Amino acid sequence: GTLEFCATINKAPATKPVDLTCVLRVTKGYKKTKAFQDGVFDLTYELLLNYISQLSQSISFPEVSFPITVWLRKFNKKCNNSKYTSQLKQLLEKMETVSRDLTDKRSSVSFTPKDLEAVTKWESELSESALTKYFNTWIKIHRSVVAANQSAEEEGEEEQGEEDVGSDDSEVERRRSLPRKSRRNPRK
Repeated sequence: GTLEFCATINKAPATKPVDLTCVLRVTKGYKKTKAFQDGVFDLTYELLLNYISQLSQSISFPEVSFPITVWLRKFNKKCNNSKYTSQLKQLLEKMETVSRDLTDKRSSVSFTPKDLEAVTKWESELSESALTKYFNTWIKIHRSVVAANQSAEEEGEEEQGEEDVGSDDSEVERRRSLPRKSRRNPRK
């Protein structure tokens, strides 16, 4: 299930983080690697944070965010990964702060939820929430880190490509020296 996510990491050798924007399928073994789970968590966290920050400008945020808060607390209790739990704890604190602020502001309202014009006007007068500020800051930092990692990987690949130039020629020469039967299936 969803709560088994943090408990099933393979101790496989470190692999580079996964960019899940175009991935359709991965192997069963790769699903349990730290790199894959970090990629899934980062993408899920970004999408959840984006969604919640947009909801935080709504008069109904305290009620709408309640089931999300319950699930995140449950996930946080079961999760053993300190990176995940610290990020989720920070998100939960921001959600609770925004819920409290909106509840306090709503207590002084004189209109009913049926009065959509008044609700829309009230929501438009809200200042930027702590969640929206947090999301904007988090996304800037996250994207700059991702860009730095990608440029470092590209530099590493360029250096590796220069070193491997002669390695293909030696493999071809080795296979030519093998008897004809061995060339078809070099493992035998």
